[in-house]
Formats: sequence, structure tokens, C-alpha cells
Amino acid sequence: MKTDIQHNSVLVSGSGGLLEIISPQGEVVAEVAVPPGRHRAGTFIDFLEPGYVAQAAEGVAVFPPRSGYGRIAYGPGSHDTAANPHFKPTSADHMARQLRQLTDRLAATERRLKAREKAQAAIPRIPEAPVQQKPQGDTPVVE
Repeated sequence: MKTDIQHNSVLVSGSGGLLEIISPQGEVVAEVAVPPGRHRAGTFIDFLEPGYVAQAAEGVAVFPPRSGYGRIAYGPGSHDTAANPHFKPTSADHMARQLRQLTDRLAATERRLKAREKAQAAIPRIPEAPVQQKPQGDTPVVE
């Protein structure tokens, strides 16, 4: 079973199997045991010299890495919902959004003013001295 094994490929073996290492001349130079289960191919082919390739032997299946190119394309209308496909917002929707923004702005202003009033009430006040008034009556006029 000849399959191109990439670094991200997945090796699957039910009861264990072999991975053959093939030289650039085409001869099998080694066989690597693959334990039962699912394994990344990178753990087995990271040690290969340039030019050498790995090939699945008996008991091992190779699955290519996941890719967006290999996915099934759904047909037209597969993503449609029961919603109205021709929906257009009305002026009432626009006005409702404006009203909601206005009420949110007013509520924020009210919260800010209440917090400011509370902070000002917490500040201790210095009592003011009575204002001295000029005495009334016979005051000499200096000319």
C-alpha cells in the first residue's frame, strides 16, 4: 500500500504494523514498528535523512492531514433558514434604535449627575464668616 506520508498525516493501526523507510535508490533500508492506535506521522518521519521516504507497510493505514480543500461543498440553499430572506428594516426599527440610544444616553447622564451630587455632598464645607458691613451713620468724608 503506497501512500504519500506527510508530517501532519495520521497513522492508524489496529494491532500494530510496519512503516518502511525507503532510500533514494528505491530499496527498503529499515522497518519501523507502529504501535496499535492513532499516531502523528511526524513522530516517525522526523529522523529521516533527506531523500529518504516513509511508506506504510502491512497493518498501517495513512490518513492525509485535514484540509479545507478536501471538504464537501454544500449545495445551494443548504445554509438557508426559516427567517425572511428579503427582510429590510423599516423606519420604525430605525426610530426605535434612535430612541433606545437616546434613553441610554439620558440614563448615563443621570447616573453621572447623581454620582457627582453624591461626591459633592460628601465634601466637608468650611463655614463662612459673616461679611462685615460698613458702619452706617456719621462717617467723616475725606475730600
